[in-house]
Amino acid sequence: MLDLALSRKDATSVRADAVALFCAEGSKHPDGVPAGALRRALARAMAAEGFTGKEGEALVWHAPDGSAAGRYLVLGTGKARDADLETVRKLFAALARRLERSARHLAAPLPAAKGAGEAERLQAAAEGLLLGGYRWDAWLSRNEGSARKPRLSRATLLASPVKANKEALSRAQVACRATLLARELVCEAPSTLTPREMERRARKVARAHGLTIKVLDEKAAARKGMGCFLGVARGSDEPPRLIHLTYKPARKPKGRVKRVALVGKGITFDSGGLSLKPSTSMETMKCDMAGSAAVLATMSALKPLRCPVEVHGILMMTENMPSGRAYKPGDILRSMSGKSVEVLNTDAEGRLVLADGLEYARRLKPDRMVDLATLTGACVVALGNQCTGVMGFDDGAVEEILAAARATGEKMWRLPLFKEYRTLLDSKVADIKHVGSRWGGAITAGLFLGDFAGRDIPWVHLDIAGPAFAEEDQPLARVGGTGHPVRTLLRYLDSVG
Repeated sequence: MLDLALSRKDATSVRADAVALFCAEGSKHPDGVPAGALRRALARAMAAEGFTGKEGEALVWHAPDGSAAGRYLVLGTGKARDADLETVRKLFAALARRLERSARHLAAPLPAAKGAGEAERLQAAAEGLLLGGYRWDAWLSRNEGSARKPRLSRATLLASPVKANKEALSRAQVACRATLLARELVCEAPSTLTPREMERRARKVARAHGLTIKVLDEKAAARKGMGCFLGVARGSDEPPRLIHLTYKPARKPKGRVKRVALVGKGITFDSGGLSLKPSTSMETMKCDMAGSAAVLATMSALKPLRCPVEVHGILMMTENMPSGRAYKPGDILRSMSGKSVEVLNTDAEGRLVLADGLEYARRLKPDRMVDLATLTGACVVALGNQCTGVMGFDDGAVEEILAAARATGEKMWRLPLFKEYRTLLDSKVADIKHVGSRWGGAITAGLFLGDFAGRDIPWVHLDIAGPAFAEEDQPLARVGGTGHPVRTLLRYLDSVG
């Protein structure tokens, strides 16, 4: 990761290959540059180039010999009244990409953001640099990897190194390191990242971060009565794994929430099973374990962030493959809860593995349960490819997640769980069927999970099918896994304790 530091110096005296400055729309000179020769020179260059400070505008001014920096880059921030913390993240992400091959050391002050203090802006700037500049290159050959390797290795943020700022910078680094772990897992080839490989990596995380780990293989899952989980796994030659990680804080939790269970869908490759997907729809289906990747990544950050609550991370890992042993449309599976489930489409496997995952979590008696899954294309149709659908019966529990998402800038929107839609899951041959009609598919999937989550423990369902994997570059993520919603989960866990 990029090396980050703080400095009390200003833009006129800090030494770096490049200094980035920011200019609000309508301003005649960059913000925060003290009166003097540099400010006058940049104002002249901006006027000559017709630079107005609109969002997305950029101007490069090469400084004369003897200057503290080799060049100054001025970025437009748009209208001052619209600048928020997400604006800061995007500005610094753009900087990381623009300068990754042309500078080793970047320095920049913190741009303004409405309602945000210096520590908050600092954390957002660090997140932009670390997330926006990340590139997954694990499989590039040595020569190709060297050719693409960024030169940019250091960034100095011009902010006072007081305790609050140092803590904000540290939090950003921990959260981003976790987010990048999730990205690496999601980007990995499915022939490499099998359920057993995920177990190996989870054990490594547990050793490194003071977590306890328990793993259930297919025999142990069968003894637990996990018929839905094992039904999905049946078609694959790769054995499934339920991975249970536990974090306990140094001090006994004293807040209103003492124990949280996170349950992640972990389909390491989703062919659709016997309800086979078209080949083009399979091209990105290595990402169908993004829910479990986010849970594992979140667990890795809890100790360094001193999370105040006990957290259980449950990863439901399997493939969904077609074979002579694969589960079939028309099958009836017996879940861990005892409910029987009529299967109609084997490509709706995520809700089946989560049904058993939620029952496993319920038996831990948590105060909150959160499941996250790349669950439905219907959610992407409804909310687009950068927004998570949030569902739950408990308004307070849902709002806790949404508040954390607003703080991190990760897009989430609540979808309703209309009780009238529950009848779409009524079965003539089992307690419940696992898919409803074509319409409202994200909601009926949520209602299916709600039957297993129950109403006595506040539960929130996150359908991350859209934002978990980027098929084209985004401001904070290149093509591939995004690490969504790790930062939100970390913020949430800190806030409920």
